[in-house]
Amino acid sequence: MPAPVSHISLVRRLLGHYLMCGLGAVAALGLGLALSTSGVFGAHRTHSFLEQVEQTAQAIAADETDHGGEQVQLLVEQLGAAETVAYCAVVSADGTYRAHSCPARVGQKCDAPVPASRSGIHRLERIENGRHVVLPIDEYWVSLKAGTAECGTLLVGTHVARETGFMARLADHAPTIMLLPVAILLLGGQMLRCTARQSSKIEEQLLQLSSSPASAATIDRLPEINPTASGWNRLVARVTNQATEANLAASLSKALGGVREQKAEKVLNKLSDGIALSDQYGRVLFANRSFSTLLGIAAERISESTVFELLFENEGASDELPVSDEVKSQLSQETLPVVFELPRGTDGVAGVLRVARQPLIDEGGQSLTHIWQIRDISQQKLAEQARSDFVNSAAHELRTPLANIKAYAETLALDDVTDLESQKGFLNIINSEATRLARFVDELLNISSLECGSLSLNRQQTDTLRLLNEAIEKVRPQVQQKGLEFTSVIPPKLPELSIDKDKVAAALVNLLGNAVKYTPEGGKVSLHVAQTPTELAVSVEDTGIGMSAQDLSKICQKFFRSEDPRVRDIPGSGIGLSLVQEVARSHGGRLEVHSELNKGSKFTLFIPLS
Repeated sequence: MPAPVSHISLVRRLLGHYLMCGLGAVAALGLGLALSTSGVFGAHRTHSFLEQVEQTAQAIAADETDHGGEQVQLLVEQLGAAETVAYCAVVSADGTYRAHSCPARVGQKCDAPVPASRSGIHRLERIENGRHVVLPIDEYWVSLKAGTAECGTLLVGTHVARETGFMARLADHAPTIMLLPVAILLLGGQMLRCTARQSSKIEEQLLQLSSSPASAATIDRLPEINPTASGWNRLVARVTNQATEANLAASLSKALGGVREQKAEKVLNKLSDGIALSDQYGRVLFANRSFSTLLGIAAERISESTVFELLFENEGASDELPVSDEVKSQLSQETLPVVFELPRGTDGVAGVLRVARQPLIDEGGQSLTHIWQIRDISQQKLAEQARSDFVNSAAHELRTPLANIKAYAETLALDDVTDLESQKGFLNIINSEATRLARFVDELLNISSLECGSLSLNRQQTDTLRLLNEAIEKVRPQVQQKGLEFTSVIPPKLPELSIDKDKVAAALVNLLGNAVKYTPEGGKVSLHVAQTPTELAVSVEDTGIGMSAQDLSKICQKFFRSEDPRVRDIPGSGIGLSLVQEVARSHGGRLEVHSELNKGSKFTLFIPLS
C-alpha cells in the first residue's frame, strides 16, 4: 500500500498565493516609488555640484582677467573644501599644477591626461593600454579662458557614492518597475487559476453526476499532476471496478437462472474469467474453459478433483493454504462470500489470481453450492508495483534537486558567502538542479501526451548531422566526468529528415545518457550511424552492466526498472526508454534493443527517410 502523501489544503494554498502576490505587488510598488524619489534627488545634487564648479571656473577666469590670477589658489582651496570634493586643481598649459587644494602639490607635474580644450564641464575618463580605468573618484575638467586666451584647465575630483550610482542607474528604469505590480497580480491570477483547476474539474463532474440519471452518469479520470487528482482517480477506479463486478454478478445470475443449461454453458465459456460451480463437498459440478486455462490444468481433471485441490495443489494439502488465517476461517463458513488473492507458482512469479467464492443459499438458509470466480490480476499487480516503484523513484528524483536548491538558496540568503565566484557557483548549481527538475517533468508530460495521442508532431526539415552533434555535446560532460572512452562513426553526408527535432533530440540524448549512466568508469560508449535506402539507423552501444533476458522483454515498459542492485543504486524514473519508443513509433520508425548481462547493450533507433 503506497505511503500517504502530505498535502496542503486548497484553502491554505489559495490564501498563500493571494498573500504572496499581494505582498509582492506592494513591495514592487514601493521599490518603484523609492527609485523615482532617489533619481530626482540624485539629479538635483549633481546639478547643484556642477553649478558650483561652473561658478568657480568663472571666478578663476575673472580673476585672471582682472588681477592676473592672484586669487586662484584661494578659489581652488574653497572649492576643495566642499564635502563631496576629493581634490581641486588648476593645470597650466605645460601640464603642471598652478594651484591645488593641497598647496604642497603646486608646481608638480599633473598625472591626469589633460584633454583638448572644449567649452563646458566634461567628465574625465582614464584610458590605459586602450582600456578604461575605473577610479575610486570621478574627475571633471573645465577649460579656463581669460577673454579669448586660454589660461589652463580646472580639474575637480569628487567622491563616488557607489550605492548612489547603482540606485541612480536603477532609477532610470523606475517607469518600467512601476509596471511590475500589475505583472505580479496577473501572474498571481494565473497561479490561482492553476491551483483551483483540478478541484474545479472534480466539482463539474460531481454536478453533472447529481443532475444525470443514475444509469447514464459517468465520471472520468484526471491527469495525475497532484495528490488530489491521484485520490480522485483511485475513487474512479474503485467505482468502476465495483460497477464491473456488479455487472458480472448480474450477468452470471441471469445466465444461470434465466436460460437453458446449454445456452448458459455457451455464455459462460465465452467469459474471460474462470467460473465454476461446486457442491457442498467442494466437488466441481461445472467449470468453463477459462477456469481450467487460468489454473493451467487439463479440462479432464476438473471433474475428478475438488476446488480446493485444483486451487492449492501446488502448495500441498488443503490445510496448508497459501492464504491468511482470516481467509481460512471464512472458507470454513459455507454461507460467507470470500475473496482472496492466490499466487501462481511457489513464488508468485507466474502471476496472481483473484479468487471469489459466492454461496447459493436455498430457502432454508443453507448453502448447498458455491459459485467460484477466478480472474487473472497479474497485470494489475505489475502495474501497481510499477506505480509504487515509480512513486519511490520520482520522490527521489524530485527530492534530491529540491533539497540542493533549498540548501544553496538558504546559504546565499544568510549572506555568509561573500566571494563572488562562490556565489556564481551556488547559482549555477541551483540553475542545474532546476533544469533537472524541468527535464523530469517534461519527460512525464511527453510520454503521457504521446500515448494518448494528444501531442502532435511538429515536423520540419532538420539538418541530421547537426542534430547528432548537438546530442553528443549534451552528454560529453558526463562522459568526461566518468572517464569513458567515446567514439562516433557518422557519415560526412546525411540527408535532411522531416522530423520533430526536439522530440528526436530528446530521444537521442536519452539513449546516450543511459549508455553513460549504466557504464562503469573506464568503459566504452559509441555512436554509429548507418543509412539504408528507406531509413536511418542510429545505434548507441556500451560496455555497461547489460540486461538479463527477463528484463529485456520489459525494458520499454513505462516505469519499469530492473531488480539488479546495480541499477537500483543509479537514480532513474523508468520512463526514458518508453519515451524513446513512443517517439520512434510516432515517426513511423522503431527501437531495437540487444543486450547481454555484464557485457553491454546496444540500442538502435530507426527513422524513416521520408
